[in-house]
Amino acid sequence: MRIVQFPLNLDLKEMGVSLKGGVPYVCCDSIARFLHRFTNGLGVVSSAVLYSRPYSGQSLNGKRLVVYRPLGWGDSFITAGVIKALLARWPSAHIDFSVTRKQRATLWDPCPFPLPFGMQSELIPLQEWDTYDYHLCGEHWCEEDAHPGQGNIYDSIFYHIGLPDPTPADKVPWVPEVNPAIRAKVREEFFSGTWPHTLVWQLTAATPIRTYPPEKARELLHLLWKRLPNYRFLMICPPDQWEAFHFDALPGVVRCFDGMPALIEMIRNSRLVLGPDSAAIHIAGALGIPSFSYWSSFHPDDRIKYYPGASHWFQKIKCSPCRAHERYDERDGKVTITGCPLTACGDYCAGLRSIDPEVIADQVVGIIADLNAEEGGEKRT
Repeated sequence: MRIVQFPLNLDLKEMGVSLKGGVPYVCCDSIARFLHRFTNGLGVVSSAVLYSRPYSGQSLNGKRLVVYRPLGWGDSFITAGVIKALLARWPSAHIDFSVTRKQRATLWDPCPFPLPFGMQSELIPLQEWDTYDYHLCGEHWCEEDAHPGQGNIYDSIFYHIGLPDPTPADKVPWVPEVNPAIRAKVREEFFSGTWPHTLVWQLTAATPIRTYPPEKARELLHLLWKRLPNYRFLMICPPDQWEAFHFDALPGVVRCFDGMPALIEMIRNSRLVLGPDSAAIHIAGALGIPSFSYWSSFHPDDRIKYYPGASHWFQKIKCSPCRAHERYDERDGKVTITGCPLTACGDYCAGLRSIDPEVIADQVVGIIADLNAEEGGEKRT
């Protein structure tokens, strides 16, 4: 193992080290970014020693591994799928999964069903960090900006960790079961009554770069509402973003944002999931629910290539896929999001803006017609 000693005047805040009650803690994603500059590094900060024992395909039977990728919900579901694949190969492994404290508190820890892994919060005591046989850093499991030969994220992950002979079944996300009380509440509130079918539409992604612009979404909703008269539309959108869309009040159209467990249950009971490159599409992939998503800044093959029942529209413009990851800039207490080089800060991707709502409506109605035909139902017009 190569040993590297960090300079003693290293900025602890940059490194992600914080002091809580005098006990050093490590923020895994920050330390991963720092250790990525080295190969198998060791760091000394005062009396605290940070070790990295990278996992790259070694046998995990009887070993302890911590996997950390404390980012968005979609990232956590993808990582959970990777852990499931590892446990299938090494059934006696003990794997801990590090997620953000918010994610742990709202989905993973309250889960009443057994999880295939242990849970850790994003801040791990240094003393515990040192007890693992291996550390698996997921911080760099993402696409290279504008890289022409970019492969699917699952192919890249499994190549990186040396998993032998991964199958398409390994290359899908995983989501936990939902609390029975939440399941019953969701079914009673949204899946009973006069609506035979339900379409779940996630309106917004984490940033505007991957979100269909509001004026286009308004037109698309009217088209779908007219062409799918027997459908209830569950619109997934935070309250503070809903107002930007200025939707008309339409029967059967309901805004929902009741947390991740409720969203999982909504998708489990839906006919089709519609949305951008974001969490709902990954949940649909995990559950095998048909989906349709729209893309431009990223390519769908980057992320959903192996998802069963996943359809998409990729809008090619001169700069796509740029794979410009969102960047958060905080100044004077205000957070702005940048990423698209063609639009003003916080604006929408030019490629997504150029998708005609009629195109998406035709695709969605066509998918539903195919589902009806497969089940012996009548095709819709």
